[in-house]
Amino acid sequence: MARATTFNPLVASGAKPRPQAANAHAPAISFIWGTAIDELEAEWRDLEDNAANPQPFSSFDFLWHWRAVFCVGKDAAKPFVVTVRDNARLVALLPLMITRVGPLHVCEWMGEPLTEYGDALVRHGYTNAEWLEHAIERLKACPDADVFYLRKVRANAGIAPVLDQMMSRAGEQRQAPWIDLSAVTGICDVHQRLSSNMRKELRRKRKKLDSVGTVDFCIAHAGPQAAAVTERTVSFKKAWLQQRGTISRAFADPRCTTVLNRLSADERRGQDFIVSELSVNGEAAASEVGFRSGSRYYAYIGAYNPDMAVHGPGLIQMEHTVAWCISEGIEAYDLFAPADDYKLRWTDKSVAISDYAAARTIAGKLCTLWLARIRPLAKAALLAAPQSIQTRFSRLLARG
Repeated sequence: MARATTFNPLVASGAKPRPQAANAHAPAISFIWGTAIDELEAEWRDLEDNAANPQPFSSFDFLWHWRAVFCVGKDAAKPFVVTVRDNARLVALLPLMITRVGPLHVCEWMGEPLTEYGDALVRHGYTNAEWLEHAIERLKACPDADVFYLRKVRANAGIAPVLDQMMSRAGEQRQAPWIDLSAVTGICDVHQRLSSNMRKELRRKRKKLDSVGTVDFCIAHAGPQAAAVTERTVSFKKAWLQQRGTISRAFADPRCTTVLNRLSADERRGQDFIVSELSVNGEAAASEVGFRSGSRYYAYIGAYNPDMAVHGPGLIQMEHTVAWCISEGIEAYDLFAPADDYKLRWTDKSVAISDYAAARTIAGKLCTLWLARIRPLAKAALLAAPQSIQTRFSRLLARG
């Protein structure tokens, strides 16, 4: 059911007045639930266009498709948005949801488990932490949640300094590599930053693919072609995961594939959605699903045709995609966490990624203990175990 609740944190019970930022009055904090979120569309889009920190996973369109799939049926999530207003003007929002995990009600980023980065969306000129402190203060008092678990927050995210102060870190930090394209004019500039071994391997892979047949590369935005490439990419990725005996939280839930299929086909609401594909003699060899937000490209899912694995097409597909990003004036190619070896061969730049947790109830405190201390130890022990044991028990730890 849709509902909206408005709070002024300066007069809320138990809240203490605090000094305001130079451009701040008393911010109005609202909780917008369910279908009432759709009424924010115009303001949300304006905020995206004028955000200090745009990213695809807090966009209205991405979450519109997610809500259409994840907020119906037996395991439906309860989506809500925390809005922050300055004299009625929307200056920040936090897209969130409540899910049921056993007896617990858990507050997470809206978009999980598809979200790769969690953050508030904040208007230029309102990045002072105090604006978001009020929102998190009200959020932690939300009676609908036992525990708050906000994952995958970049160290340079707008919400990061606030969560550092008002929640606890859960588990170990990870690193998300990214390729800096801001000062390059072509792919040759990127090659010069690579190791000599990496440059030799790229030349060898290109030569090998050329010997097989005609090599083609394409970029497509949301529409029929992107939908077909997305379907192939997901199929290749699932086959790769199955071969390795790896459980992915996203790919274990068929609803995630449904969301990606919807985004890839929707020319109106999938404008940030981009796919790239390398083919040999007309057959798909390697492909990538990604997003563009502002001057940053996000390499979301990469996969290759197992029948062509011996030719190493994934490396060349990525090289072509980086070259396309440069031609489009994109300044960063984001590879996400974890910092796998193949990513670090391309770059020495990365940003720390953290998860945060806080509890409202006694049951929530036990859950926070699991998230912050017990689960990381269990996961480390599992990764040190033989592959057969990892496959058997990894589903238990896949959440988060």
